[in-house]
Amino acid sequence: MVWGLAKVRRQKGIALIEMLVASAAGILLISLVGSLYVSVQSHASQRSQLLLLNQALATTARRIQNDMIRAGYDGVKDESLVALGSQGNHFYLSEWLSCSICVSR
Repeated sequence: MVWGLAKVRRQKGIALIEMLVASAAGILLISLVGSLYVSVQSHASQRSQLLLLNQALATTARRIQNDMIRAGYDGVKDESLVALGSQGNHFYLSEWLSCSICVSR
Protein backbone atom coordinates (compact mmCIF):
# COMPACT_ATOMS: atom_id res chain seq x y z
CA MET A 1 0.00 0.00 0.00
CA VAL A 2 1.25 3.42 -0.89
CA TRP A 3 1.11 6.11 1.74
CA GLY A 4 -0.60 8.75 -0.36
CA LEU A 5 -3.30 6.43 -1.59
CA ALA A 6 -4.38 4.99 1.73
CA LYS A 7 -7.97 5.58 2.74
CA VAL A 8 -8.35 8.21 5.41
CA ARG A 9 -10.42 7.00 8.31
CA ARG A 10 -12.85 9.34 10.03
CA GLN A 11 -11.72 10.30 13.48
CA LYS A 12 -13.89 9.02 16.31
CA GLY A 13 -14.10 11.29 19.35
CA ILE A 14 -14.26 14.98 20.11
CA ALA A 15 -12.61 17.64 18.00
CA LEU A 16 -10.69 20.51 19.59
CA ILE A 17 -13.32 23.10 18.62
CA GLU A 18 -16.07 21.01 20.20
CA MET A 19 -14.05 20.77 23.40
CA LEU A 20 -13.53 24.56 23.47
CA VAL A 21 -17.24 25.25 22.93
CA ALA A 22 -18.22 22.77 25.66
CA SER A 23 -15.67 24.27 28.07
CA ALA A 24 -16.90 27.81 27.38
CA ALA A 25 -20.53 26.74 27.95
CA GLY A 26 -19.55 25.00 31.19
CA ILE A 27 -17.65 28.02 32.48
CA LEU A 28 -20.59 30.28 31.60
CA LEU A 29 -23.03 27.98 33.41
CA ILE A 30 -20.84 27.74 36.51
CA SER A 31 -20.39 31.52 36.62
CA LEU A 32 -24.16 32.08 36.31
CA VAL A 33 -24.89 29.63 39.13
CA GLY A 34 -22.19 31.25 41.29
CA SER A 35 -23.56 34.72 40.62
CA LEU A 36 -27.08 33.59 41.50
CA TYR A 37 -25.83 32.01 44.74
CA VAL A 38 -24.01 35.19 45.79
CA SER A 39 -27.09 37.29 44.99
CA VAL A 40 -29.41 35.02 47.02
CA GLN A 41 -26.97 34.99 49.96
CA SER A 42 -26.72 38.79 49.92
CA HIS A 43 -30.51 39.18 49.86
CA ALA A 44 -30.94 36.65 52.68
CA SER A 45 -28.34 38.47 54.78
CA GLN A 46 -30.05 41.83 54.27
CA ARG A 47 -33.44 40.32 55.10
CA SER A 48 -32.03 38.75 58.26
CA GLN A 49 -30.56 42.08 59.39
CA LEU A 50 -33.89 43.82 58.70
CA LEU A 51 -35.79 41.26 60.76
CA LEU A 52 -33.35 41.63 63.66
CA LEU A 53 -33.70 45.41 63.50
CA ASN A 54 -37.52 45.19 63.50
CA GLN A 55 -37.43 42.81 66.45
CA ALA A 56 -35.14 45.16 68.40
CA LEU A 57 -37.40 48.11 67.56
CA ALA A 58 -40.51 46.26 68.74
CA THR A 59 -38.78 45.25 71.97
CA THR A 60 -37.61 48.81 72.60
CA ALA A 61 -41.06 50.27 71.91
CA ARG A 62 -42.68 47.73 74.23
CA ARG A 63 -40.20 48.55 77.00
CA ILE A 64 -40.74 52.30 76.62
CA GLN A 65 -44.50 51.78 76.67
CA ASN A 66 -44.31 49.66 79.83
CA ASP A 67 -42.01 52.21 81.49
CA MET A 68 -44.43 55.03 80.64
CA ILE A 69 -47.37 53.08 82.05
CA ARG A 70 -45.41 52.34 85.24
CA ALA A 71 -44.47 56.04 85.46
CA GLY A 72 -48.15 56.97 85.61
CA TYR A 73 -49.10 57.94 82.07
CA ASP A 74 -52.72 57.06 81.28
CA GLY A 75 -52.31 55.97 77.66
CA VAL A 76 -55.77 57.07 76.51
CA LYS A 77 -55.92 57.30 72.72
CA ASP A 78 -56.18 60.76 71.13
CA GLU A 79 -55.47 62.56 74.39
CA SER A 80 -52.29 63.99 75.78
CA LEU A 81 -50.37 61.85 78.21
CA VAL A 82 -49.65 63.57 81.48
CA ALA A 83 -47.53 62.08 84.25
CA LEU A 84 -49.11 61.96 87.65
CA GLY A 85 -48.07 65.01 89.64
CA SER A 86 -46.51 66.80 86.68
CA GLN A 87 -47.00 70.50 86.03
CA GLY A 88 -47.79 70.96 82.34
CA ASN A 89 -45.54 68.36 80.77
CA HIS A 90 -47.72 66.96 77.98
CA PHE A 91 -46.71 64.25 75.55
CA TYR A 92 -48.76 63.34 72.48
CA LEU A 93 -47.71 59.76 71.90
CA SER A 94 -51.06 58.09 71.25
CA GLU A 95 -50.21 57.28 67.63
CA TRP A 96 -46.79 55.93 68.58
CA LEU A 97 -48.21 53.75 71.37
CA SER A 98 -50.86 52.23 69.10
CA CYS A 99 -48.46 51.49 66.25
CA SER A 100 -49.26 47.90 65.23
CA ILE A 101 -45.78 47.35 63.73
CA CYS A 102 -43.88 48.72 66.74
CA VAL A 103 -45.84 47.17 69.58
CA SER A 104 -47.32 43.69 69.63
CA ARG A 105 -50.10 43.34 72.13
